[in-house]
Amino acid sequence: MRSRYARLAEYLEGQPADRLELSLADVERILGFPLPESSRRAQWWGNDFAHTQARNGWLCAGWMVEHVDLRGGRVTFSRRRAAAKPEALKYKSHAEFEGYARSMISKALGVALVPDRGGRFDYLAENLVCEVMFANEPRASNLTLAKITQKVWLLEKASAERRLLVFGGNREVPLEWLRRFGSLLDKSVEFYFVNGDVERLR
Repeated sequence: MRSRYARLAEYLEGQPADRLELSLADVERILGFPLPESSRRAQWWGNDFAHTQARNGWLCAGWMVEHVDLRGGRVTFSRRRAAAKPEALKYKSHAEFEGYARSMISKALGVALVPDRGGRFDYLAENLVCEVMFANEPRASNLTLAKITQKVWLLEKASAERRLLVFGGNREVPLEWLRRFGSLLDKSVEFYFVNGDVERLR
C-alpha cells in the first residue's frame, strides 16, 4: 500500500539542489493533508527509520532533516552524502566516541541529548534515555556481552518512553549480542550503530 508520505519523497527526489528549506505549510501542500499535531514536536522530524514519515518521506528519497524550527514553522532538508562518512574505528577513546555519538544521535533523532547529572544514564532528553558503548575489539568477548546485558537491563528499568543503546567501534559486537539474546530483549530498547551516519540495528 502506498504511504501517505510518498508525495514528499517524490518531491524531494525531483529537487536539483542538495539543500532545501520549506515552511510547514509547504510540506502540508506537498502532502495534500495537514500535518499531525505530533509534528509540532522536534522528535517527529527525527531521521529515524522506525517512524513512517521519515522512512517513507525524506529518508527513502535519500534526504534527511538537517534542522527544524518549530517556532518559525520551517524545516531544512539536505541530501544524504555517503562520501561524508569518516573512516571506521578512528576514535582514540570511549570518551571521544561518546561525544561524537551524542552529536550524531541528537541530530538524527531531532532531540537535544544532555548528560545525566544523576549519573544513572549517559544522556537524557525529554522522554528518552541513552546509553553509549564503544566496542573496539575484533570479536565479542563474554565480558563485553555481559556489559551489554547490564546496560540493556538498566534501560529496561527506565520509565522513559524511548530507551537507546548506541554503539561505536566494531558493528559485529552488538550484532552478536542480538543474535544470541535479541529474542529476550524488551522491544522498547532500541539498538543503534554510529559511524558516519546513524544506523538502527533493532
